[in-house]
Amino acid sequence: MTLILQLHARRILAYSNKSYSLFRSYGTIRSPEANQTLQNRIKAALSNNAQIIPVLDQWQQEGYQVKPSDIRGLIKNLLDSNRISQALEASQWMGEEKVCNICPKDYAARLHLTEKVLRLRRSREVLRKHP
Repeated sequence: MTLILQLHARRILAYSNKSYSLFRSYGTIRSPEANQTLQNRIKAALSNNAQIIPVLDQWQQEGYQVKPSDIRGLIKNLLDSNRISQALEASQWMGEEKVCNICPKDYAARLHLTEKVLRLRRSREVLRKHP
C-alpha cells in the first residue's frame, strides 16, 4: 500500500501542470505589537521544542494573513531540518485552515510526508523489539 501511495505521489509531483517553487523564506509581514515576523515566531517555537500550529493559529487570530508560500516554505524548511512530523502537521493545518486551494502538489507532498512518518514509526518499533 505504501509503495502505491509513494508512486502516485511521485507521479503527481512530476506531472503536475501547476508549477511553483517552495520558497525558503516566509512570513515577511511585521506585527506592530510584537515587532516580529511569522518566521521569527516559528523559529522561536522550534528552538524551544514547542508546537508550531499554535503559533500559526495565533498569527491568524491577530489578523495577519498566512500566505500559501509561507506554509509551503515552512514545510520545506521543516523537512530539510528532518522535522518530518512537524512538516506533516503544518501540511495538515494548511488544508484544515483553507489557507489556499490545495493543489495536486500539496496532496503529493502530504502523502510523501505521511509515508516518511509511518516509515520512521515502523523503524522505531523494530528497534524497540530488537535492540
